[in-house]
Parts: sequence; C-alpha cells; structure tokens
Amino acid sequence: MSDIGRYIAKYRKAKGLTQEQLGTKLHVTRQTVSSWETGRTMPDVQMLSNIAQVLDVSMEQLIYGRDIKATPRDTSMYKRLACISAIVVVLCICASILIQPHISHSILEYRILPEFIDMNLLHPAIYICGSICFLSLLSILGDIVVPYYMVRRILLIVGFGTLTFFAYSVLAVYKLVPSLLWIRQCWLWPTFHPYVFVIPGTCLFLGLNRHF
Repeated sequence: MSDIGRYIAKYRKAKGLTQEQLGTKLHVTRQTVSSWETGRTMPDVQMLSNIAQVLDVSMEQLIYGRDIKATPRDTSMYKRLACISAIVVVLCICASILIQPHISHSILEYRILPEFIDMNLLHPAIYICGSICFLSLLSILGDIVVPYYMVRRILLIVGFGTLTFFAYSVLAVYKLVPSLLWIRQCWLWPTFHPYVFVIPGTCLFLGLNRHF
C-alpha cells in the first residue's frame, strides 16, 4: 500500500468511517476507496482535497502523514525595536526625574532650559517610544501590519507632520521663529497633555512597519 493510501485508511478509521461510507461521501464506489488504500490507484489532486475535507484533515496529512510545520516567524526586528524603545523610555523617565529639582514652579524663578527639555523633549519621547514599544511587543505575537501602501503613506504623513508642527510651535513659543497667537494654543495642549504623542508614535510604527 502506498503512503497516501495508508494515510487515507488511517484517517478514515480515525473518523469512524467504513470504505463504503467514505465512498458515498465522495461519490465513488467502495472498490475505488479500497484501490486507493491498497495503492493500486491514486486519487488526483482534486479528489485528495475532497478526501481531506471529508476526513477533517489537511492535504499535508494525507500526503505526509502529518502537518508540515511552517517556517517560524522572524520576530527579531520587533524584539530589537521593543528593547531600544523601552531603553529610551526608561532613560527619559530617569532624566525627567533628575531634572525635576531644577524646574521652577515660580514665575519669578523661571528657568527656561530645564522646562524646555522636560516639556518639549523628554515627555514627548516617553509617549512616542512607549507606544512603539507596546506595539512592538504585540507584534511579537502576531504582525500588526497595514497592508495598503497608500494608508501607510497617510499614516507616515500624519506622524511626521504632527511632530514637525509641534517642533515648529515649540520654536515659535520660544520666539526662535515668527509665530501667531493660535500657534501658542496648539503648543499648550500637547505640552500639558503629553499622552497625545501616542498618536504620532502609533502612526509612525504602522506607517513604517512592512514586516510580513
């Protein structure tokens, strides 16, 4: 008996079917099923697919006697990205804690550099890298990929555009570039609600992630 015939017989018996019953389900005679199982004849590809469906097994199980394991998914990129972004988050949190004593909450003692670093650099970096780290960890379990090129382009534009506009508003507020009043209002929201930087972090991850 050929291997395929042996596997047909094996899974037929496991399913609790006789040759007659299997033949009926496949619209062939018992003699045809017997011929397959003894190796005298071989079912064609379409019939193999029908047999697999009736016996609730895969084509691989009928041909090889077992499922062929798929090549393990490469998650090294996600692991590296999660590790790097986590390190950046930890470093930024530590830097923010260390810089707190140098931040003045009194207008009369306002020190521009500590506040500038904490509010405009460290806090955004924490939330951007935090969102990237979280998505990278999830992607280790299964790829989080946007399959459409145009959607990825839009996400990249939103991500980079948001960060570029924030950088401009920071420069405008600190009078390094010309500004309008509404620019200051746009700067205030992300500065005092830094969790909004999860949005550009997520957009950048999804826009750049093409790993399949």
